[in-house]
Amino acid sequence: NHPTEEEDLMYKHQLDSLYELLSKGEDFAKLARDHSDDRNSIRNGGEMGYINKSFNVPEFVEYAYSLKEDGDFTKPVKTIFGWHIIKRTGYRPVPTFEESLADLTEKVRKDPLRSNHSKERYYARKKEELNMLTYQENIDAFKKYINDLYTDTIFNEVFPDEILALKLYQIEDEIYTVRDFYNNVQMLNETKSKLRKSIFFPHLDKFDEIIITEYMNKNLETIQPEFTQIVREYHDGMLLFSIMEKKVWNKAVEDTVGLENYYHANRDKYIWDDHFEGLWIRCYNQAALDSCKKLLEQGVNDPDVLEARININSKSNIRVSAGKWEKGTNKRIDYLVFGGEKPERFNDDFEFTEGKIQPAGAPKSLEEARGIYISDYQQELEEQWVNELRSQAKIKINKKLLKQIHSLKK
Repeated sequence: NHPTEEEDLMYKHQLDSLYELLSKGEDFAKLARDHSDDRNSIRNGGEMGYINKSFNVPEFVEYAYSLKEDGDFTKPVKTIFGWHIIKRTGYRPVPTFEESLADLTEKVRKDPLRSNHSKERYYARKKEELNMLTYQENIDAFKKYINDLYTDTIFNEVFPDEILALKLYQIEDEIYTVRDFYNNVQMLNETKSKLRKSIFFPHLDKFDEIIITEYMNKNLETIQPEFTQIVREYHDGMLLFSIMEKKVWNKAVEDTVGLENYYHANRDKYIWDDHFEGLWIRCYNQAALDSCKKLLEQGVNDPDVLEARININSKSNIRVSAGKWEKGTNKRIDYLVFGGEKPERFNDDFEFTEGKIQPAGAPKSLEEARGIYISDYQQELEEQWVNELRSQAKIKINKKLLKQIHSLKK
């Protein structure tokens, strides 16, 4: 439905307000999730993916392509779908032929005409490789028998034994008769007791392909010995994955006592560098800033409490994060605390910290470095498991054969 003039003006005012927030450093993705009506992109923070100049909204393309740098965004603009603020998050030039080769190859591969031609060539080649015999006279005789039937509906009892026994194809000792073909046609159709005459010939023309496919599947290990090795490697790989998951990966995560013991035995392994500890605060208007300063003076420094008290009427008044940040882990903290380079679209009036720099030397707690301690604990469990396996088996190396592997030579 098209909006009225009053509704359109209201939408325009809403977009103007959001544009002001963006200009002051508000997060685009957050605003998109809170205010966008586009169901396709709202969960991704407004991210639409790449569009090209053939996109079906020309005016949208014109505005989007006017953005020169990643991070740039437009003022509120109108298209046939309503009002938008468009932000450029990435740009890809027209790919070269070499870069497009894989995509073009896939499109050619999926082309039905080319696909059918390739399929026909494949089965023709397989017929030769398998020395497949075609009993064309019997096929013609069977087709004539079907054509001569007085009815278009074929019942199970219509075929005499001498017709059912006609050989159609043969691969090695495998013989495929009319009976095999008829059973296959019945399997492919829901109505088992009767079939239309018109469906027989299309099925018969493809019966040789069905035979080849079934024969290949049944004798794949003989026809392609390397397949056996691939299956064995896949089986062994899945078995190894299952054992590793049980003895190493899941154990490191689920064995809380073992992980804590490992941490206490190695608690000095990961030490804090000089770091800032406290609050990182972003306000989006003067009222929020004034309220925040007042609450901090009163000793209120819990992030959840600060946000709850200041974001009463809007979720876009303030954002507060508590934590510890080493130099180089956050550009905004680097600028505010460590004298780093000023980030783009940083508003000095509304963004600040509350806390202090802590000196280097304190060990990181298990919670602060859980990820890397789990990784190290997994490595230790794996080494213990491998050593256990080595103690249970004797390994003998064929050094003479090993020397023949050229890739291992220095």
